[in-house]
Amino acid sequence: MRLLVSVVGGPSAKPFVSMCTNSLVIQSRLPDDTRYTLDGVTRPRYVLANTLENVRRLDPSPEDIIVTVDADDWLCRRDALEQVYAAHSNGAWVTYGSWVSNRRDYPAGLPPYDPGANVRQAEWRATQLRSWRYGLLQRIKPRDLRDENGDLFTCCPDLAIMIPAIEMAGWGRVTYICDPIYFYNRDSGAAVADTRRKTQVKTERLIRSRPKYERIDSL
Repeated sequence: MRLLVSVVGGPSAKPFVSMCTNSLVIQSRLPDDTRYTLDGVTRPRYVLANTLENVRRLDPSPEDIIVTVDADDWLCRRDALEQVYAAHSNGAWVTYGSWVSNRRDYPAGLPPYDPGANVRQAEWRATQLRSWRYGLLQRIKPRDLRDENGDLFTCCPDLAIMIPAIEMAGWGRVTYICDPIYFYNRDSGAAVADTRRKTQVKTERLIRSRPKYERIDSL
């Protein structure tokens, strides 16, 4: 079970990449085989496409942990990845939460889902820092990562992956990390909610309308 970190971001992330990568370098007590990869900062591709390419390059096995970090954000505790790895070592297949931000009207992360919630219908709470086992991504149908035209989603990559991942894992294998370990940076001006809200709403509705995934027993 390796810890594999995928960092993605568009050109607007360039001023913040050093903050992001520095926050990864100082992480404490990680396995020796922890790996990182960064993509998308110099090329105007969308997050989902960059994430899938990063994962491909990391060459994971089904048990490996994929952690996703946006290149214009950063980890705000030295033990952030240690907490993620510990949760997976204790049986988690998926983790999410918690964060702080520099937006005054949205300064802290969201509370966890209610026990047994229908993640496809409930208010979205599976926010950063997110992680999931690669074996879950392998089982997501290609069409569920694409729009009506067959193109990869250009927004909502978190919903496209996390909703099926949580459904397949089942809540017994999903861990909410209550410590604020992630800094959500709103100064980059790249937040989809601010720049492409109509597309975001349309994509979210489409993802939520897709068939539910059944819980699985092994990766």
